[in-house]
Amino acid sequence: MAQSMANMADAVTAQTAAKNLRDLEKRDKALQNEESKGLIEFRHHKPPKFRGDVSPEEAGLWLQEIEKIFE
Repeated sequence: MAQSMANMADAVTAQTAAKNLRDLEKRDKALQNEESKGLIEFRHHKPPKFRGDVSPEEAGLWLQEIEKIFE
């Protein structure tokens, strides 16, 4: 009898752990989808590319264009 109770407790523990894992995976997927949406929306604005070989003034203008996207 005691062994049966221990087996049942182990089964319930395993089921609970599996459900918790599924819930975490579902939450992680939802967060990834939100992050992807943000990147897609950012790219939709066609941000200028920064090549790194420009003057500080041109870099400042590039940064201003990027900041406009977030306003």
